[in-house]
Amino acid sequence: MVTRELALRVSFVRTHELDDALCEEAAGWLPRLSNVELVRGDALKHDAGGFDAVVSSLPYYISSRFITWFCAQKTPRAAVILQKEFVDKLLARPGSAKYGPYSVVVDACFQATPLDVLPPAAFDPRPKVFSQIMSLHRKREMADAAPTVQALKTLFSFRGKTVGAAIKHLSKRGSNMPQEGFDRAARVAELEPPDALRLAISIRDGAA
Repeated sequence: MVTRELALRVSFVRTHELDDALCEEAAGWLPRLSNVELVRGDALKHDAGGFDAVVSSLPYYISSRFITWFCAQKTPRAAVILQKEFVDKLLARPGSAKYGPYSVVVDACFQATPLDVLPPAAFDPRPKVFSQIMSLHRKREMADAAPTVQALKTLFSFRGKTVGAAIKHLSKRGSNMPQEGFDRAARVAELEPPDALRLAISIRDGAA
């Protein structure tokens, strides 16, 4: 349905479908749309370069993988349907229990805007959770998003500890951690996104 509606409004659509049954179903009617290319397979294994936007209703289990993938793309914007709980994590601010690695990379890469909340009844079959449309407009490209996210996960494993304690521990593990420029008494989970990203880059680039 999304592909059909997009094809009526834009010059060209490339649609990816991983599910064999859905791919066969789409192959039955897509030939009637001359501006649509159907690709069988995982879209996140492909580059989105050259396209103006990414539009998707994602399987919720790949949401974090999508965010990592899209951070590394050049495509300027995306509109995606995500589980509302995950959207809350993406938009969480320092000090919140939901604030974490994906909050930081989304803040760094995008102007993120939450849009309509969708109830389970909006889907067939119905999920057990609420969903939300998220608009992502690119501020920057993060080519090394995957290792950066991994480094942020390492940093946030110390979320309840002070920044000073985290730096000390990570330095002992071989990371070349900065010793100045941070409130060392603050908790890791209270770091502003740019500071959390700067520490994560130190972990990423300085690990022995």
